[in-house]
Amino acid sequence: TAKQLFPETDPDPNLIKNVQLFAFPDSCAMESKSFITFIIGDTHCDFQIGYALYNNALSARCILSNYYYPNLFESLLNLPDDALLTEVEALSKSEARKSVQIKKNVFYLDGGRQKQQLLKLVFDTFDPFDISKIIIAMIQARHIFCVSSSASVCCKFAAALPILIEPFCWDMNTIPILPLKLKDVCQVPVPTLIGLTRPEVLLEGRVAPHIIVNSDLRLVIDN
Repeated sequence: TAKQLFPETDPDPNLIKNVQLFAFPDSCAMESKSFITFIIGDTHCDFQIGYALYNNALSARCILSNYYYPNLFESLLNLPDDALLTEVEALSKSEARKSVQIKKNVFYLDGGRQKQQLLKLVFDTFDPFDISKIIIAMIQARHIFCVSSSASVCCKFAAALPILIEPFCWDMNTIPILPLKLKDVCQVPVPTLIGLTRPEVLLEGRVAPHIIVNSDLRLVIDN
């Protein structure tokens, strides 16, 4: 079940169903205190980014936002209930900010630091030849599958890869972690960036030309 704590209005039933589906994509890939991100809605127009921090594989707290600042939201979700609701209420007000302070930590809202961390993760994991294969595949608008046995790691790579082609933009669908109930999405003909904790689902049907970015094996496989 999912319960909406803020705002204190009647929740949208469809939104609750989507949160239940995407916030718990694969319980076997969740470790204690796992932190994942997911996307709800149309990534071209109206969408929100979900942040979920787990107490265990079946219990989590979640925030939906229009902005990608995972370090900030992970710090928020670690707050006690009362402090969390107070901070969320303050941040939901329309106000121009360059930074947010949570306890003694200051989080700058320029996006630059986040991009640096994500790119460092990619370049520390793969060699230049494999990175070039990722860039070429993204520019060619092929299917990209990010594979990791850890859901939290999978989300980071799904967020990092589009940064590699800037100033171009990955304008296709993005699913940081594909829920196991929606595994048939791997077969759709539309190019999609998908995070997988179970790569064996790619063997269950015909998949269009794609690359597999496997962070566990530190390999990029061109299929």
